[in-house]
Amino acid sequence: MSVLVRSAVVVGALIAVACGRAPSDGRAWTVTPLDSPAVERSGQPQITVSGDRAILSWIERSGRTATLKFADRTGDGWSEPRTVASGDDWFVNWADVPSVIRLADRSLVAHWLQKSGPGTYAYDVRLAFSKDEGRTWSSSVTPHHDGTQTEHGFASLFQAPDNGLSLVWLDGRHMSGGHGDGHAGHGPGAMTLRAATFDPAG
Repeated sequence: MSVLVRSAVVVGALIAVACGRAPSDGRAWTVTPLDSPAVERSGQPQITVSGDRAILSWIERSGRTATLKFADRTGDGWSEPRTVASGDDWFVNWADVPSVIRLADRSLVAHWLQKSGPGTYAYDVRLAFSKDEGRTWSSSVTPHHDGTQTEHGFASLFQAPDNGLSLVWLDGRHMSGGHGDGHAGHGPGAMTLRAATFDPAG
C-alpha cells in the first residue's frame, strides 16, 4: 500500500474524529486503520464522501503514463478498483490532485489535469462523467474555454442545487506572456478564481 495513500486514509480518519461529536453515551471514539485498495507506489490520493459512502481516488504510474483509479468504501469494504482515464501528457504533482465525486443522482464525475503545451504550467482541467458506477466514462471536456496555454488547476467539485455539477478552479489565463522572467513563464496578469456549472446531462 502506498505511503501517500495510507497517510491520506489515516489523516482523513483523524480529521473526521476531531470534527465529530463524542457519542452521547460517553464512549470514546476509536480509529480503525483500513487497508487501501491502491497498489504499491501509487500516489495523489483524494477522499470524497457522499451519504454513507466514501470514494478514494489515486494515480498509478507506469513510465510516462498516468492512470486515475478509484474505489468505493461501503459497509462491506472497498469495491474493486476501476479506471477512469489514463494519459502520457498529464500534469501530476503532490499538491494538485485529481478527484472522483458522486452526485445526488448517483452519477460519478472525475477530474484530472492534462498538459496543454510545453510550458511548465501549461495545463487544463479535464472532466469526465459516468452513469454506470464507473464502468464506462464519457469523453473528457474542459470547464474553461479560453484556449490559453496557462495554469488551470486546484479544482474543487461539488453538488449543484439542481442535481448537476458545480466546480471552482484557479485560472491563469491572464498570466500568459512571461518570457524568461524567472516566473516559469508566468506573465504580469492576475490569477483568477472561476466557476462553472453543468446540468445533470453533463
